[in-house]
Amino acid sequence: MQAQAAFVNKDFEKALNEGKIAYQTQPDPLHTRIIMASLERLGKADESEQFLQNHLKQFPNDQSALLLSAERSIANSTDEAITKYENIVKANPKNAVALNNLAYLYKEQKQLDKALGLAEKAVELVPNSPEILDTYGEILLLKGNAKQAVEVLEKSASSPSASETVKLHYLQALVSNGQTDMAKRKIKQYQFVTPAIVEQIKALEQKL
Repeated sequence: MQAQAAFVNKDFEKALNEGKIAYQTQPDPLHTRIIMASLERLGKADESEQFLQNHLKQFPNDQSALLLSAERSIANSTDEAITKYENIVKANPKNAVALNNLAYLYKEQKQLDKALGLAEKAVELVPNSPEILDTYGEILLLKGNAKQAVEVLEKSASSPSASETVKLHYLQALVSNGQTDMAKRKIKQYQFVTPAIVEQIKALEQKL
């Protein structure tokens, strides 16, 4: 696909032009994202947002675009993002991404009971996603269920695609559950390179 290849090669003008041509006959999530991302790389964030809104007017049930719209709202208004995710879940109760992200936002607002219920539904739908398990495990830990949190987060952290953040949360759960020796072994096993994560690991090590 020419638009995708151009984007990978960082030729964003070409990616935008090719994406628009392809979008006319195939307005799918891939072309929508390429156009939006190309506009943003070209310093045209407002045009990117306007394109998304126009797309949703034409395709109001596009789940991928609705998720993208909700995701983009998080930075500006958590309440707006929550409303958008709730509407997605209402229309599609089996949208695991929306359930997970909504659970995360409620967790951030300290509405843990509501967050837990949503996270449990997401895990039922996609039981092996490290991101979804991570959200679930974090909520369990905040609810004071460190033992179950460790079990959930161990599974998420053992995934080949587990991020540094997921592994950090597993370590934090181990420490909260009093499993300091295991935490020490895992810290030696894992490799962390993200500066903010490295600092949190250093702070965690002081508790061991």
